[in-house]
Amino acid sequence: MYFVADRQAEFHYFNIKIVYLLIVLQFFIFLVYILKKRTFNHIFLFLLFFSSLYTVFVTNRQLYYDYNLHTMDYDKVYSTFQNPNDPYEKALNIIDNDTDQFYRIDYSAMDNLGSQKKFSSFNVYSSFQNHYQQYFYRYFQILNSKENNGVINGLAGRQVLNSLFQSNYVIAPPHDPYIIPSSFKEIETIDDLSMYKNEIPLAFIHPVHNLYSKDDINPNDYKDDLLIDGAIVSDEYSNKSVEKELLGEKLNYKITSNLSKKEKNIIEKQDNYFVIDLDIDFKGETFNDLVIDYTIKPLDSGEKGRYTYSLNGYSIQLKSTGDPYSSQLYRHQTHIPFNDTVKFKLAPGTDYVFEIHSIYGVSHEKLVERSKKDQSLDYTLDINNENIEINFNNKEEYPFMVLPIFYEQGWEVKVNDEKHEILNVNNGMVGFTLPPGKNKIELTFKQPLFKTTVILSILGVLILMFLDKIKLSYYLFKK
Repeated sequence: MYFVADRQAEFHYFNIKIVYLLIVLQFFIFLVYILKKRTFNHIFLFLLFFSSLYTVFVTNRQLYYDYNLHTMDYDKVYSTFQNPNDPYEKALNIIDNDTDQFYRIDYSAMDNLGSQKKFSSFNVYSSFQNHYQQYFYRYFQILNSKENNGVINGLAGRQVLNSLFQSNYVIAPPHDPYIIPSSFKEIETIDDLSMYKNEIPLAFIHPVHNLYSKDDINPNDYKDDLLIDGAIVSDEYSNKSVEKELLGEKLNYKITSNLSKKEKNIIEKQDNYFVIDLDIDFKGETFNDLVIDYTIKPLDSGEKGRYTYSLNGYSIQLKSTGDPYSSQLYRHQTHIPFNDTVKFKLAPGTDYVFEIHSIYGVSHEKLVERSKKDQSLDYTLDINNENIEINFNNKEEYPFMVLPIFYEQGWEVKVNDEKHEILNVNNGMVGFTLPPGKNKIELTFKQPLFKTTVILSILGVLILMFLDKIKLSYYLFKK
């Protein structure tokens, strides 16, 4: 069976279920040896250990082929990891010399920037991947230009969220359809790479006055502006009612294209790419961004369907509903630079659910005001491999602190050497209460259940030794 599994790995068809089956079989065979009091228990333990190592080897071998590492040669390794003249390496050096503050980079057209360069993954926004990040994306209906349930890839032009998460630089080829936030300005171009810098940054720490109850907010509301001086928390911690003007200014619109519909919101399959135009009434106003709140869902239930569409020229990947890597997230709130034209271009080959829920005009006035205010925050920041230490003089008596880190079980925080509860705020971020005055904040991450796992492992070994001793005594007594 191992041979079969290994051969499947070589041909990129390894099925992880075989490994699970082997683990289960090993467990039951082990039980048989214990219950039946077999004399070859030591030999079996050696075989169990050896086969477990081989299981790990086979699993890693699968990843080796999944990521096409077998195609790597020296020149490619050198170009990817060591070449000082690589455009990404040059771009990272330029950005590093541009600021002495903490920053994050978002990027496109390259996988695993943090692992390929001598660059901390903590400084790469798109390196964050945990299930709370997925909850955050779904709650805020953030668009991924590359649809994959295991990948995050930018914040879809959401200016407030980029500033909040310290994603202050973007590296992208000029021809790439990556949605650059409207307040990011190009600072330099090297070879085929452009670097953009956030002109409305926020501080690493984000103390806030307003705590909004999650119960008072419709999941489909536009929520970004609430986060400028607030956080979304469970009802017991809330101190502020939601002001509707912070949920975006809705604009009137109409669809001007003639669509062939089967029924309401379902567009019939076309043989060629087709365009959907929106005509928007701006009421004589101008905005920094438009937020398009829409649903596009292909009704193809197969496993291999690809229906890439575009929104004002930005290419967005869409997979069939049966694809195992589909995120199954079809409603999005996507920022695009203010424009009097909104144009969707959909791929042929499937019927679609298509619906425009709302269109918002967004101004950055409050974000600009908060960015200026953050420049006067009195704090120091020290980030190392073990913890994050912040010294903050809370002169304005903010009651709460939000940090640009996705929530995860295992985070612990001490404020002035007193342990505080870490809260899951904004449906996926780290937050905690804050007293007025000078504060020393220490944030550490401890692997959840690590101590429990070690104790259980030691206990298991002791039990095995005890059972083995009982069995040895049994045979000696019998003889």
